[in-house]
Amino acid sequence: MRLAVLLLLALSWSLTAAAQTPAVWLTDKGTVKFHADSPMQAIDATSQVGTFVYDGKGGFVGSVAMSSFEFTNGLLRSHFNESYLESEKPGPADAAGKPTFPYQLAVVTGKLVAPLDTTKPGPVEVSLKARFTCHGVTVERVFRGTVTPQGDTMALKVKFDLAPKDFGIPLPTIGDAPMFQTVEVTVEGTLRRQPG
Repeated sequence: MRLAVLLLLALSWSLTAAAQTPAVWLTDKGTVKFHADSPMQAIDATSQVGTFVYDGKGGFVGSVAMSSFEFTNGLLRSHFNESYLESEKPGPADAAGKPTFPYQLAVVTGKLVAPLDTTKPGPVEVSLKARFTCHGVTVERVFRGTVTPQGDTMALKVKFDLAPKDFGIPLPTIGDAPMFQTVEVTVEGTLRRQPG
């Protein structure tokens, strides 16, 4: 009888511990769009391969390969990667002497300002205090958006403006003035709860 009670207690403890382990949510098919208005033409691009991970405890990481953006104008894509974002430009060598490529990814790493209850369905306004790295420059900022948990999925939508000059990104000019000052970025994705 005593052994049965001990086994029941052990089972209860292990189930409680498992229930307290937060689930990890992720997608590698997130959408990242950006839009800029210029006197010459609107500039629009979309990537469908953003990777977003939520650790279930408030931590969030998102990244997108800069070369994955598709433009409505094919010529803009080559200018974007070669002249402005310089996504293939080698950076300083690493410890092994191999070149790094600091401009290949845009990365956001941060933590939610308030806890998120993923067991309650419906849209929730969230704020993420994060470090955002693009073009080899890191800035700290707060991103605001909406998260909608629904069972084993969680929809994410964030919209924000960026000033390319804050990241040392050279911009095309008309005369001496840049063609645009800010870029509107929209991030969307459906993260799925991972088994385990």
